[in-house]
Amino acid sequence: MSKAATGNIARRHDLDALRAIAMLLGIALHVGLGYVPGWIITDDADPQVLHKTSDGFQVMFNIIHGFRMPLFFLVSGFFTAMLWRKRGVTSLLKHRYARIFIPCMLGLVFIQSMEDAVGKWRGEHDRKFWEEQRQEMTLIQAAWRQDRGLIEELLNKGADVNQKDSDGSTALMAVTEMRRQDLVERLTVRGADPDLTNNDGKTAEQIAKGIGHSGIVDFFERERVARQMDIWEAVSHEDRRMMHWKLAVNPDLVNQLHPETGETPLQLAIVKGDWERVADLFDRGADLRLENGQGESSLEWLDDATDPQLRFFVEMGHGLHKVGSGSLPAGEHFFDRIRRHDTGRLRRLILSGINPNSVNSEHGYSALAYAVATGKYGVVEMLLNHGADVNTLNTDGSSALHAAAIFARHGELKLLRRFNVDETIENEAGLTAAEGVAAPFTIQTRDALMNLAAEFGIGVSPEGVKGRRYEAARILGVEAKPDPPHEEVFGDWDEDEFWSELRKKEEKVAGEQVDPGGDKQVSAITQFKNWYWRQVNEAEHYTNEDGRAQNLFHQSRLGHFWFLWFLVWLVAMFAVYALVCDLLGINRMPKWLVLSKMRYLYLIPLTLIPTLVMHSQFGPDTSTHWGPQPHLLVYYFIFFLFGAWYFDADDSEGKLGRFWWLTIPLSILLYLALGSKDAWLMSEFEDAAWVGSLTQHGWLGTEVYQIQDLLIRVVSVTYVWLMTFGWMGVFRKLLNHESKVMRYVSDSSYWLYVAHMPLVVLYIQILKPLPWHPWLKFSVVCSLITITLLVTYQLFVRHTVVGALLNGKRRPKVKS
Repeated sequence: MSKAATGNIARRHDLDALRAIAMLLGIALHVGLGYVPGWIITDDADPQVLHKTSDGFQVMFNIIHGFRMPLFFLVSGFFTAMLWRKRGVTSLLKHRYARIFIPCMLGLVFIQSMEDAVGKWRGEHDRKFWEEQRQEMTLIQAAWRQDRGLIEELLNKGADVNQKDSDGSTALMAVTEMRRQDLVERLTVRGADPDLTNNDGKTAEQIAKGIGHSGIVDFFERERVARQMDIWEAVSHEDRRMMHWKLAVNPDLVNQLHPETGETPLQLAIVKGDWERVADLFDRGADLRLENGQGESSLEWLDDATDPQLRFFVEMGHGLHKVGSGSLPAGEHFFDRIRRHDTGRLRRLILSGINPNSVNSEHGYSALAYAVATGKYGVVEMLLNHGADVNTLNTDGSSALHAAAIFARHGELKLLRRFNVDETIENEAGLTAAEGVAAPFTIQTRDALMNLAAEFGIGVSPEGVKGRRYEAARILGVEAKPDPPHEEVFGDWDEDEFWSELRKKEEKVAGEQVDPGGDKQVSAITQFKNWYWRQVNEAEHYTNEDGRAQNLFHQSRLGHFWFLWFLVWLVAMFAVYALVCDLLGINRMPKWLVLSKMRYLYLIPLTLIPTLVMHSQFGPDTSTHWGPQPHLLVYYFIFFLFGAWYFDADDSEGKLGRFWWLTIPLSILLYLALGSKDAWLMSEFEDAAWVGSLTQHGWLGTEVYQIQDLLIRVVSVTYVWLMTFGWMGVFRKLLNHESKVMRYVSDSSYWLYVAHMPLVVLYIQILKPLPWHPWLKFSVVCSLITITLLVTYQLFVRHTVVGALLNGKRRPKVKS
């Protein structure tokens, strides 16, 4: 028993109710997310309505999420300290083990399994729902849903591309609202009129400007210019996209003769000297043999100053060269296209005279061998069909067959053999490909393989290559020799560590190459954030059965039970704190530290530190991993510990939160004004002189957006403390007395929160087909969940072992 134990302590009914409401707000928050795109379930039955209403739900989410869980953990810290002072550390740990740890584990087994089952049902129900809906969709509905296939299908069936809905919106305006530039361009090509206006008098271009999508705005400006051009002006224009747009709208223009000069678009492109432009026209059906008005063919438009690639391309079109006979060296761009498996671009480059047998100057591999080594089967096949010599040698004397053998790529081995590769070629070590793959897989083999993979920038599993080499040897007609024991080769091997060490070396080299006098400077905050996440992502907590290091920060299974898992950790951390206090004889912190306005001077900066590394700008991150991410554990422990200090401060006068009528509205105003980059005051800061001066301080950031990011985070931590204290004040004012109703709500709230997620998915999906407004659906779903869980609580939880587990044994009523 702790020597701090002090017997009976009066119950704080207001904080009991506040903790319950914090959990119930979580249900509303999760239901609200169902009407915002991107969550585990989204009611997107009407994408247009979803788009128009989701911002409201997002604001609600931010306002609640910005303070809810910090408030919950603060109140939990208060009651934890109460239990500690009342019963001591040992009893505290036993109590929390029973009320938190066991429900958390049972919830993961039963509730989480129910959620998984409901999720599977939802997926099947959703699939059938959209199969039925798709048959009845209009073009505008397909546009709001961003269904490119259905858009094309409806247009091909004769749908009016400029049809308007009740708001005066067209399909073009819909895809603009959804930020889909690809669909904007496609609809415009299919005849969508960008000059049409909706009921608000806005064109699609004005909508794009309103949402700040510069790419779509640029397209409309370009399209407006191209619309006024003829095909010959478009071909001659500096921006090739003008020509692309004209030909997309009317493909027949590609071979049209100019009515006055007789010039063809292809002739103008050749005169301009841009082989890419000529290739674009060729891909779109240009006839290289077409004569102009003077009877001249494309060959006669060439001269001594013609670009070599352009000349080769035109001559290739006239049959003067064999495919792959070009001698122009391939640059890094060619090998980059191999990495990206861009066979179309590679084919075009070869037809323009690029030598398909080029050897890379850095790693010494030919294009074919590089494609084989990186596992790009389609590229290998394309190169072989476009003139690549199957026996081209790398700088070390090896061939593409050696590369296929080294990486044990079965498909490429068979393909090279079909093209009659010379299997007797020896590398500089005097080994054929077959001899190389048949050799035992040793530590040296492993390291050589990984270093080659690193040089190529590809991910390779050496154990996988080792396993595949027996089949590779069989394909080459040899028998693989026995390998050393697996433990000898991979006993101390850690693939993650290899790549981690390689990254560190690359970063070190990159750091040494940075010009200290250059313009770019990484802020101290960014450096801290990068360092922190590097530690988190590279952490190794244990090894699995295969001997691979595992990172608990990446293992996620907790779902919405993460808050209980965090409480387990926070209670354990608090127990250490309590033991230290008992050991040092610390009874409580000074009252002024907790109850005076001075508390903001340390709480805001202290809370800002873990906030700086969060992915979320406003409100805390969520960690559903078995290893609680350290910054969140520190963040929530600040609130938890303050709650404990608040208990010890004995705020009988209600000083904390007494100005709730001011702090709550002020907090919401602060969020609306500065809580995001789109907030109404944030735009004023972009052009402010003092913001520009702040970018001169390297530790803050060198760009305006970095200063904005920091400001939002400061606003976020200020908001959370003001809202937390404000709501504590509200509940003290209104609910600082015993109430049977609130006691029932408090007792039931634990069950409602832990059991609500399967019902969130279930009820949102059931109501999805109904043509109701999202806010009405939100209200109905929240009501259905509450009613369902209150009934189950009363019938199956309150007076059962489950109720005893969650809320403790109920004392029988004493009859008078």
